[in-house]
Amino acid sequence: MEPLMVFPNKKQPGQYLIMDGHLRYHALKELGNTEADCIVAHEDESFTYNNKINRVSPIQEHAMIMKAIKNGVSPERIAATLKLKVDRVRETMNLLNGVHPEAVEIMKDKQITRSAIAFSEKSPRYDKSKWRR
Repeated sequence: MEPLMVFPNKKQPGQYLIMDGHLRYHALKELGNTEADCIVAHEDESFTYNNKINRVSPIQEHAMIMKAIKNGVSPERIAATLKLKVDRVRETMNLLNGVHPEAVEIMKDKQITRSAIAFSEKSPRYDKSKWRR
């Protein structure tokens, strides 16, 4: 289980505010636990610990960017909003060029790297009818 993310409560010394992990806290409390592993934040951050991690796969990122493009949002505006370089947005737009749709379907919800997707694009095409079973 991931530790709770806490921040010292300035108004009540010795007490902590939970920044991330409220559900884990309540589950532990319900189970009768009186202690939990915690990470103590030293700055009052406006985002939670888990928001520092991007769990969106490159294929999901591609789908979201393409949907925004289809809805009339420019690559420049997407880049500015996501604090990315425009080149990165354009790379993501072209990420699946040359990748077989079946490969995309298999990889779409996997945490696969962009370079692995690029490698699959360069893989030779095979005729499934010639596969041995």
